[in-house]
Amino acid sequence: MRVTADTNVLVRAFLEDHPQQSKVAQAALSKAELIAVTMATLCEFVWVLRSYKIDPSDIATTIRSLINGANVAVNRPAAEAGLALLTRVEILRMALLLMTGAGLAQRPSSPSTEGRQVDRSGGWLSPAPFLTSASADPELLTP
Repeated sequence: MRVTADTNVLVRAFLEDHPQQSKVAQAALSKAELIAVTMATLCEFVWVLRSYKIDPSDIATTIRSLINGANVAVNRPAAEAGLALLTRVEILRMALLLMTGAGLAQRPSSPSTEGRQVDRSGGWLSPAPFLTSASADPELLTP
C-alpha cells in the first residue's frame, strides 16, 4: 500500500492523543510500502505540534526520524532547510529574550527605517534578513 500522509495522520501517530485514530494512523504508516510526505504537510505538522507547546528540538527530532525512514519519499533538501530554520529561529528567539532581560536589546530613542522594519506604533523589528520575512507572520515566532 502506498500512502500520502496527511497532517492529521502524522499528528495522531505522533501524539497518540486519540486511542482509536492513533492506532489506525500508526498501523497505516507502519504497513505502507511507500509514504509520501509533502512540504505543506511537514510545515503544517510543525505548526500543529508548536500549538501543543512541543519543544522545537523534539519536533526536529521527530521529523528527522520520519524523513529518514526507508519507505518515506520527501523533498529532502527542502525538509532539511526547514529543520535548520526551525532550529535557528528558536536560537535567535532565546538570544533576543536573554538580551532583552539583560537590558541589552533596547528600543532606540528615534527609530530609523534604514536597515530596519518599522511598525506603525514607532517600534522596531530585527534587521536580520531572514527574520524580516518571518516577521510578517507572527505565528512563526510565537512560542
